[in-house]
Amino acid sequence: MPTVDVDAWWDTDLAERWAVLARAWLTTHRTPWVVGGRDERGELRAALDPELARPWAPRLRRAVLEVVAAREPGTALSADDVLAVLRWRSPRSVPPPAAVEAMLREAGHLGVLGAGALSRAGRALLAPEAGDVAGALAAALPAPVDDVLLQGDLTGIVPGRPTPALAALLDRATRVESRGAALTVRFTAESVEEALDSGQTADELLAELGSHARGRVPQPLEYLVRDTARRHGRLRVGSAGGYVRSEDPTLLAGLADDPSLAELGLVQLAPTVLAAQVGPAALLAALRARGLAPAAERPDGQVVLARPLVRRVVGRARRRRGAGGVVGPAAPVVTSTASTQRLRSLVPALRRAEAVQRSGDGSGTAAGGTGTGDPVAALATLREAVADGREVWLEVVGPQGTPQRRRVRPVRVDGGRVRAVDSARDAELTVAVHRIVSVTPIDPEDSSS
Repeated sequence: MPTVDVDAWWDTDLAERWAVLARAWLTTHRTPWVVGGRDERGELRAALDPELARPWAPRLRRAVLEVVAAREPGTALSADDVLAVLRWRSPRSVPPPAAVEAMLREAGHLGVLGAGALSRAGRALLAPEAGDVAGALAAALPAPVDDVLLQGDLTGIVPGRPTPALAALLDRATRVESRGAALTVRFTAESVEEALDSGQTADELLAELGSHARGRVPQPLEYLVRDTARRHGRLRVGSAGGYVRSEDPTLLAGLADDPSLAELGLVQLAPTVLAAQVGPAALLAALRARGLAPAAERPDGQVVLARPLVRRVVGRARRRRGAGGVVGPAAPVVTSTASTQRLRSLVPALRRAEAVQRSGDGSGTAAGGTGTGDPVAALATLREAVADGREVWLEVVGPQGTPQRRRVRPVRVDGGRVRAVDSARDAELTVAVHRIVSVTPIDPEDSSS
């Protein structure tokens, strides 16, 4: 955001403004040419990054300009020429080539250099004791122009640099079409409306244009200004937080004139409508405190009924689980050929698992172990293995119904789950108790198992 000094800045002469900018550029420690690059951590450098300050930047700028100033006036130097001179002067502290190129480019943008040569204003900037910096630039600028050539096609031409007063008028009432040796502007209905929005009337705008025009104001431009002023302001737009309406105009007139309701900002829009700067809730509270009985209404005019807010828990729709996942109660089951074959191969595996569970003696295990299939006995065996730190053969049924037999060391049995360590696979697994088919203890002396 601009500071409070911007108003004084715009009121100063162009040469004075340039002198302030040029001096700040010459003495600043900032290095704007590295903005947008990456730092050592790979992060993007922002324009206001505090790490962009370099103590050697002012010295390098002055050294670069001194190299250019040492040549004959009007002699242009490239970045390589300047860098060669600086390398010859200080071979052990050669500046970065990118910094030299950036400083020459910035000096050209500011007008310190022109076509690679030091300008008269640039020489004054480099040696301020030799002359006035602002005066050196002002001597190179044409005198400001205070008149505009108005034409019948609703355009205007300023043959030069406009004065601050003329520039403010054109900025307020025109649109710029082109810039160059002459400034070309165009008057439109929208631009004239902006001038009228600033508080000027049609007569005041035409009088100000006439004071800067070479000759009289063209008739088409006068028609445009007066026609726009005739339509301007016929519709009014404002802001309101709420409104009050009643069938009794006398009641509303008394409310608008009541000093105790002044903080509501009541404005009478019609005999039966008042606009307020506060919301409906504040309006209702203030009017009820005054002894009235207002009622709130919706935008369609219907009265809002005051009902207690009762919160209820919304139940979720029940879903059933199928073999293929969660299926909605009314969702049709669509199967493909691959899914059908997978289901057909899954049925025998499920039947084998059921047969293993019904056997109860562990005879149906994949390895033919002698474990127990009784859930109570299986849990007891697992707890004994946890207490003794022994390994067991654990046969479980996987999610697809396929039985698996693994050698594990139980760690904990709790909450309907068994946590164990598979030493062969160097992994830890957690198995639900209802998936366990059998548990077979392993004799510590039996190395073959």
